[in-house]
Amino acid sequence: PEPKITTGQQAPEPANVPSKVVVGYYSTKEQAEVAKGIIAESGLNISPFVRAIGGAYTIQVGSYSSREKAQSVVNDLLRNNYPARIITE
Repeated sequence: PEPKITTGQQAPEPANVPSKVVVGYYSTKEQAEVAKGIIAESGLNISPFVRAIGGAYTIQVGSYSSREKAQSVVNDLLRNNYPARIITE
């Protein structure tokens, strides 16, 4: 193996990981579609869409280049009583 060369540059902070903001966790696509409609009409300028993840459904409301920006959106959603969370893929 070749030796590692240190150039003084640090690895990117984990905060700079592409992060997706999702809301809810639904067992059927129909439930997710109803929730999507509610979120779309919330007045929060969000264009949600339904995603299948691990056999269930969630509503993705955005994708952000940093966890910090995603967290800001999550905070807005939580203030409006939407069960938002961040996922990284």
